[in-house]
Amino acid sequence: MLAWAIIDGIVLGSIYVLIALGLVLIYGVLEIPDFSQAGLYALGAYFTFTGTRLLGLSYLPSLVISVGMIILLGLVIERVAYRPLQKKPPESLLIVALGLLFILDNTALFIWGHEHKSISISALVGQTLSFWGRSFSLERALVIVVGVLLILGVHIFLMHTKTGDAVRAIFQDRDAAVLMGIHIGHIRATTFGVSCILTAIAGSLIGSVFSVFPNMGDYIVVKGFGAIILGGMGSVVGAAVGGLIIGLAESLGATFLSSAYKDLFAFVIIILVLLFKPSGLFGTKERIG
Repeated sequence: MLAWAIIDGIVLGSIYVLIALGLVLIYGVLEIPDFSQAGLYALGAYFTFTGTRLLGLSYLPSLVISVGMIILLGLVIERVAYRPLQKKPPESLLIVALGLLFILDNTALFIWGHEHKSISISALVGQTLSFWGRSFSLERALVIVVGVLLILGVHIFLMHTKTGDAVRAIFQDRDAAVLMGIHIGHIRATTFGVSCILTAIAGSLIGSVFSVFPNMGDYIVVKGFGAIILGGMGSVVGAAVGGLIIGLAESLGATFLSSAYKDLFAFVIIILVLLFKPSGLFGTKERIG
């Protein structure tokens, strides 16, 4: 039972980490709490579902198409909805972000209906791995492995590329970054694209383990923001650790106490950490790294 709870916790935590990384990148560069990522998360899962179930494609081509569609949709949202409001009060951006969430959720509901669906990875169906004497599906293992690889990819992107240097410069001091010649518009689009990649893959992965439904991303984004706050605003390592802590807290609490209060356990931990360390576990003066 403990092994199963830990595996499920790491699976959930991996998804929370991917969402948290996307959210912290967007917030740092665009200064937007982008709740629309919840809708994009669900659409990413639905696009992959459509490719595998309705078009007869295998999982990988369907995932690639899904990622491409979500990047395109995300860039349209950034260009059309967010960029014209970049100098408006934060409240305007928040309202637009929430409005986009409802639009995307209801678009998914209109196209695919309210029935829960699932994504099948034909190459992995029925195959299992053993851990601590318990068997678990290869789909769960895939979530964990891909999650780790994407976390490493984001770290390399931020720390070892010129674009990543520009992103970190904007995080730390936007005005100074502009004076240094950094093209804010280009970095905004790139950051939103990277976030959409993480979101689309996360939705497509979780749809192979659990079910796909129109508002599946709403609670995930709340947990993503929770991971950011727990780990420390602007810290990539903090977002990763925060997401894993929330995932494990939910799974262990649901297994050994009650699944009815699984959301409660994670947020109790967040509150306790913030009471003793308001900046979060890895909060520092540097805003990202």
